[in-house]
Amino acid sequence: MDDSHSKNDINDWHKVIDQLKKDNEALKSNNQELQQHIHQLEDEIDPMRQENDVFHHLLQHFDSTAFMDFSTYRDDRPLKNAIKRLKEQ
Repeated sequence: MDDSHSKNDINDWHKVIDQLKKDNEALKSNNQELQQHIHQLEDEIDPMRQENDVFHHLLQHFDSTAFMDFSTYRDDRPLKNAIKRLKEQ
């Protein structure tokens, strides 16, 4: 193998390595943006999750005919407190 061929190979590999470094940096940047977006979505979902949990807790006081048992609801302090917290938000 002659010396010029070897230098060309080395130059080609340097170009490949440089491009891989650039691609890696771009992927890191995209990953950071996606992580920020995920955190933003989680922040937006959290209130809905809380409402959903309260709703499911409330459903425990309904029977299969959709009649609410007010005697069990009346004594459900944790549910009432959760509803109050949601209303205050």
